Amino acid sequence: MIGIFADSNGDLRAFGAAYSLLHQKGARRFFFPGGRYIDLDDWIDGLKAGGNSSPSELARLKEKFVRAPERESIHYGQAAVGTKVVDMLDDVLCCIVHDKNDLNREDLLNASVFFHGKALEPKVVRIGLRYFITPGRLTGATSQTCALVELAERNLRFSAFTLDGRTIVDGQLLKLHRKSRLSAK
Repeated sequence: MIGIFADSNGDLRAFGAAYSLLHQKGARRFFFPGGRYIDLDDWIDGLKAGGNSSPSELARLKEKFVRAPERESIHYGQAAVGTKVVDMLDDVLCCIVHDKNDLNREDLLNASVFFHGKALEPKVVRIGLRYFITPGRLTGATSQTCALVELAERNLRFSAFTLDGRTIVDGQLLKLHRKSRLSAK
């Protein structure tokens, strides 16, 4: 199960609350499609300062996250970070990006599922055989929201929640089209 949250914009309390809620619901990996790339580092530093976790525990926690920078980040486009991240969910190629306008033709040809930030509310949009999934925002929206994606019989199931645990989207099934090849230029 993958926990997804974005656009924390420095609100480390909301970042931690989203992590805790999604972890409690079963997430063991987390996608953070930007909205302040360094919030993960700052949150981990806060946990380190609290003294309740060992350095190795904090390193393992940080490894559970896949994150992509927003355009305003100093990390955006750097060789070690890039502008988006590619990851696999089972045999499904996924792309994690803050702004879906950063996707290029090759991204759209190869990936089936796109996780992005920069949206006011959680939702799934299907265009052709592709899904664009956003967890909503942790700051700057009417509700602070996050989401879960889980594998469900070779498909995905999407759920979204407010930070107080109220369900907004309950197990929306995303039927995936399986590709047999990748395109590369």
